[in-house]
Amino acid sequence: GEEINYIIPGRDYGWNEIEGNTCFRTPNCSDTLDPNTYTAPVYVHPHPDKCGNEPCNSANAVIGGYWYTGTAVPTLRNKYIYADWVSGKLFSLSVPDRTKPLLGATSTRMTPNFSPPISTEFEPASFAQDSQGEIYVMNWASPQIFKITE
Repeated sequence: GEEINYIIPGRDYGWNEIEGNTCFRTPNCSDTLDPNTYTAPVYVHPHPDKCGNEPCNSANAVIGGYWYTGTAVPTLRNKYIYADWVSGKLFSLSVPDRTKPLLGATSTRMTPNFSPPISTEFEPASFAQDSQGEIYVMNWASPQIFKITE
């Protein structure tokens, strides 16, 4: 899966030994990851092949975003906003405690309003945040920058 980390300086996030919950070199990474410094992701977003026949909000290439600290969209306050570049989907992530990886984090697909409205194919490639905490998304397909407004 695609992992989302809350970065703490000096910690080991496992690359290139593990991504999400998948070990690359050994079956369980026990002989390669130092439990004193390894920090698991706060959330692992499933790849489409892990959904089976069930519909799920899968992602192929997570584009990191920002913790929303603005005021224009109160329902997003203190949520991490990110996207999947392949599907064009945006997500908000609720994390009860950023210091406790994989405990209670939930991701929700967003259907936000944008300013200006998006009238073309949408491929979110990057994010920005202004001094008021509002979030903007760069569209690779247009290329344009859109503000999340609702």
